[in-house]
Amino acid sequence: MVSVEQLSIGYGSCALFSSLSFQIKSGEVVALMGSNGIGKSTLLRTLSGLQKPLSGMVKINESNIGLLTPTERSRLVSVVTTERLQLDAMSVIDFIALGRSPYTSWTGKMGHQDLEVVTRTIGDLGISHLSNRYYHHLSDGEKQLCNIARAVVQQSPLIVLDEPTAFLDYKNKRAVLVVLYKLAKEQNKCILFSTHDVEVTYRHATKFIVLQKHNDYHLLQQSNKTFEQMIQMLLE
Repeated sequence: MVSVEQLSIGYGSCALFSSLSFQIKSGEVVALMGSNGIGKSTLLRTLSGLQKPLSGMVKINESNIGLLTPTERSRLVSVVTTERLQLDAMSVIDFIALGRSPYTSWTGKMGHQDLEVVTRTIGDLGISHLSNRYYHHLSDGEKQLCNIARAVVQQSPLIVLDEPTAFLDYKNKRAVLVVLYKLAKEQNKCILFSTHDVEVTYRHATKFIVLQKHNDYHLLQQSNKTFEQMIQMLLE
């Protein structure tokens, strides 16, 4: 479980949001929404331990991520960013295997258990047919599924994704969200992702965090009224 306690985020003396407090339970898919530049990526970076909070605390399974080493943190949270990776001559299976680095030795050599995790994850996500292809030859949708697979093989309880459906067509947006929902339910993961795709996201997320101006935020549960509430909030 992820516990956010009186968290303030921002840069230097400039706080974008303060006193953020909420929880994400195992098995939940949480969509983070808000206008461009409001602080969604900053919040995700802070929750992932990639950026220090101005104040407050983030706990994952009772561990304060601010007190962990990078290796310890990478075993609790895996991150998928919006960065478009330029990887030449790297196979999909080798790319996904990079997610095992928190568990391998300094040489990066994988053991039998590591290989088993990678193979199982590729099968579970339905991308076995991509294994021996080169990552840079894939479509945007295929690359995003492989990015998620790399995060999954880290075996962290929390997976954080920054706009995972950006640049994808409707079919691939839905495919990515179905995979995230499946991971949460079948592997009991906490899934947190930012998005602007309200319509396609609504059916697959179980909870929504909507960031608004003036340090205002709302935590909404999936319900018949939630969609209209979110649209209204995002228009304000």
